Amino acid sequence: MNSGDIIASRYVLERPLAKGGMGAVWVARHLELDARVALKVMAPEHADTSFARDRFQREARACAQIQHPNVVAVHDYGVADDVPFLVMELLQGEDLQTCLAREGRLSLAAAIAVILPVCKGLRRAHELGIIHRDVKPSNVFLARQGEDTVIKILDFGVARVTHDVAGQTTRTGVLLGSPSYMSPEQARGRRVDHRSDLWSLAVVLYECLTGRLPFGSQALGDLLIELCTEPAPPPTRMAPDLPAVVDPFFARALARNPDDRFQSAEAFADALASLRSGLPSLTTGPSIAMARPPSTSDVSLAQTPPPAASPTAPGVATTIGLSRPRAAKLVLGFAVPVVLVLGSLVAYRLFSPKEPLETTVAAPTEPLPAQPPTIAAPTASTSSTPAPMVAPTPPESTPSAAPSPDAPRKTPQSSAPRGTSKRPSPPSSTPTRDPTFGF
Repeated sequence: MNSGDIIASRYVLERPLAKGGMGAVWVARHLELDARVALKVMAPEHADTSFARDRFQREARACAQIQHPNVVAVHDYGVADDVPFLVMELLQGEDLQTCLAREGRLSLAAAIAVILPVCKGLRRAHELGIIHRDVKPSNVFLARQGEDTVIKILDFGVARVTHDVAGQTTRTGVLLGSPSYMSPEQARGRRVDHRSDLWSLAVVLYECLTGRLPFGSQALGDLLIELCTEPAPPPTRMAPDLPAVVDPFFARALARNPDDRFQSAEAFADALASLRSGLPSLTTGPSIAMARPPSTSDVSLAQTPPPAASPTAPGVATTIGLSRPRAAKLVLGFAVPVVLVLGSLVAYRLFSPKEPLETTVAAPTEPLPAQPPTIAAPTASTSSTPAPMVAPTPPESTPSAAPSPDAPRKTPQSSAPRGTSKRPSPPSSTPTRDPTFGF
């Protein structure tokens, strides 16, 4: 096929997008809708193979049934000139394999941000009885949609549909998929279920975090033996900067017995979410940004930390910038109430009225004589002879009780101080209450 060819009278081929062993993917344009799509065409040499045709049809049915935001959408399927074709949504971005080849590895936060949406897409597929059987980085696409990056699962060509419309399932004993990401039961050619997809997804996550595969033998035979007999090395052995909590997660996710693994994509996602919530404030591992592919515009994950050259520390910069103002606010919060209380006490002491002296009790033998306002002050005497002593009259009631208004007034006699020949001291300047006026 060449650019400009028209497929099924409505799709015109514009340029090749990708090529594989089973066929090629083209950027095509719908003639009537004037919309660009991805058109997957089977290679002519495989068009007569029933297996290849079944694979195309299986992929079209699976994607059409799932209809999930994290699974690539299929718009059309048909046969043109005896060659099957598949029309899918055209995605802008890059697959995870290309990203890892460029970046090496991802931080734990970035890897979880990629894998969680894959869990959601697989959960929907598993609910419909569809087993992907070929989960690997090249089938995880980082699609750019506006300012966001949406994770898409690609290529359900080798998917197993447990309840196929035609009532047929894939035969056992056939090795399908990518050996490096196969589960042990899949490598043995046995019938697999949804837990095989979760094994493959754990291998993808392992590669994202360490930059290596847990089983890395180059020869296919050695790889299958290693896969079926040897345990996966802990990821912290490959990447010591990872937190120790990832080791128990992979010990379960890569358990050789399917019954010992996570039993659903939902349980897998919950464990990932718990792992993410337990992360320290500093991002563990190198923080890799989804860089810009050479031929496309920026592909950025909303939750991807900044590049490894400047390791991210979420919240640290903000904390440092706000530490001094926050301390000043705390000091003011304690100092202001104290100053207000002390100021209130000082104001109260300064401006509160003086207590009257009527409550002051003099010595019983020398009561303080009252000075009526109508009586003039005694004339100073030049004689050195002391004035005659007048015996004090015992009070009839307590000092605080006011005398009766009808009682006769008595002019008190001033008494000279004892043991002195000098004139008596003038009365105290402190005002006293006159019982006559009832103050």
